Amino acid sequence: MRLMKLLLIVPFLISCTTVYKPIQLPMPERPAYQRIRNHDLICLDDSSYSIVAGHVVGLRMYVERLEAVIKSTWNK
Repeated sequence: MRLMKLLLIVPFLISCTTVYKPIQLPMPERPAYQRIRNHDLICLDDSSYSIVAGHVVGLRMYVERLEAVIKSTWNK
């Protein structure tokens, strides 16, 4: 009975000692967006302009967060 318990416990203990090492993720290139000039946005009312500006700022923040996550995998 003890031998059977030992045979069941040993593989479980061995499997718990697995160590995972993070790999360094490559940094993809930032997408090249076409710049929007001020005179292209004149036709928008204030609420539409705020929506567009919010999307641009949100996209930039998202890209910066993703870059920070990728850089966290790099060896220091």
